[in-house]
Amino acid sequence: MLKIPKWFIPIKKVDYETEALQMLGVSARFGRMKLPPPFGCYFTLLELYTSKFFTSPGSCAGIDVAKALFVLTEGEKSLPFIQDELAGGSKFDKKGLQFWRKHKNDIADNYEKIVDWVLSIPCEGFDMLPAGKENNKPFWFDAEYLASNCMIVSRSGGGDFNQIMWRTSFLAVGHMIAANAKYEGMDGVCRKPDIEVMAKEMAAAKEREERGELHPWQRKYPKKYEPSKEQVDARLEILAEWEALQNDN
Repeated sequence: MLKIPKWFIPIKKVDYETEALQMLGVSARFGRMKLPPPFGCYFTLLELYTSKFFTSPGSCAGIDVAKALFVLTEGEKSLPFIQDELAGGSKFDKKGLQFWRKHKNDIADNYEKIVDWVLSIPCEGFDMLPAGKENNKPFWFDAEYLASNCMIVSRSGGGDFNQIMWRTSFLAVGHMIAANAKYEGMDGVCRKPDIEVMAKEMAAAKEREERGELHPWQRKYPKKYEPSKEQVDARLEILAEWEALQNDN
């Protein structure tokens, strides 16, 4: 099976400055609108009322964006409105409409940056963890998920439940859990590779295998990476080339 060494693929682009700001709980301005970083249980609230901004940010309506940002800016104060919506009420929609009327221009002018601030950057810490087992849970950010996060963060960094859920950024929670996993010796806790580069390099590597050519990592470290069966079957002379590189090194 073709495998490209991890060191050969650069990590994905990381906005270290924005991560640091969210880690420290600093808000960002988008026009006249000021948004704090998502808090520890923010995505639980979005999942509770099936936020379309959360599930389909590229095709949702303005009211969907406004409701999600209302939750972000109001925090705990948004709970009664979410509960009302779950009970079939319309108070949440009214609040969302008010928020949209007030901030629609700032949202429209900065939408891509807002999506990045609210949905992408906050997940960078959790993204460092190795992929877990697939599951079919209908509710991902559930009570079990929150309890696990709170237990790990309180144990490693301190803080009570309310502080972690409402006053600690989701990014900070993720990074503390990743740091704890690394401290405990878990393998694979790291920044993930650039997916686009990975796809291009994988395609190029497959073509080299079919032609029986050495890969760049085999040329650089021939003693560590020997030709695959596919490479040898494609062109037997590759063995002599590989052996010559070993002698040169």
